Amino acid sequence: MSIIAHAGTNDSLRILIPTSVAPFYGTPPATLRDSRGVSYPAPSFELSAAFQMAGNITSITSDTHSVSVSLGSLTAEVASDFNPTRAHVSLRADKLLTNDIVLELKSVGLDRPRCLVQRRVVGNETTSALSLTLVPRFAATPISSQEYIFLVDRSGSMSGGRIRAVRDALQIMVRSLPSKGTTFNIFSFGDRCDSLWPTSVPYDKESVTNAASHIDHLDANYGGTEIARALQTVFDSRKSADSATQKPAAVFVLTDGEAWDLDRVFANVANTVKDVRGTRVFVLGVGNQVSTEVRIFESISLSRS
Repeated sequence: MSIIAHAGTNDSLRILIPTSVAPFYGTPPATLRDSRGVSYPAPSFELSAAFQMAGNITSITSDTHSVSVSLGSLTAEVASDFNPTRAHVSLRADKLLTNDIVLELKSVGLDRPRCLVQRRVVGNETTSALSLTLVPRFAATPISSQEYIFLVDRSGSMSGGRIRAVRDALQIMVRSLPSKGTTFNIFSFGDRCDSLWPTSVPYDKESVTNAASHIDHLDANYGGTEIARALQTVFDSRKSADSATQKPAAVFVLTDGEAWDLDRVFANVANTVKDVRGTRVFVLGVGNQVSTEVRIFESISLSRS
């Protein structure tokens, strides 16, 4: 499964192609419980990908691997009828890849509404598939005060480089919060969930110093990955507050997402964002085997807030 997202600019897309799937925590679906892993030598790897956009493709690059790019054609060969909206990417490696493949595609008009039609003819019947993309323009009202909650995965799968990356990211995030009208808290979870403070505290020099010291000592020593239970703990802390004085909240989940029980997580997030005023949930995937499913958090929260 590939993941396609905006690369941070209006004319760019980021395509991530995972090269491995990490083991998940919890009970797998019944259809997978009897499956067995297969191990065999894989001396080489080949990738062939064709792209066609509504506007001209100006470049395709990769910061992770050496790729061959052919602009103007859907194949590796130079096309006699050059089409600037088409491109082809190929990659060949003589050994197993150790990290995901990331491509950045730049194309004209990605920030404009567009519709693509693909027709298929089978015998005397013609069918059409339409893909409609509407690019929103948000005129968001500034928020004068907000609560920030950081929910940190400290399960065993976060050991090593992952928990170090979380510590580094959290130090930057905590120091980058707005200085006025801000309260914040840090929750840790694995097979249990606890928080730095019983409730969120005002953002000031003392609280930031205490948070920084706490972050420095975060370790992956909380056992399993009970994401649903941890999120419920965070949401319950919000529900217990006085609704008349309750601030909007942004919940940031830092996790590798390696868990099976994600359907309950998604339902819980959707219901909470709908029922509790001003709650938004975002996820920051950690590691090169991050579960692709956790990326749905942000789309749920934004669509319901």
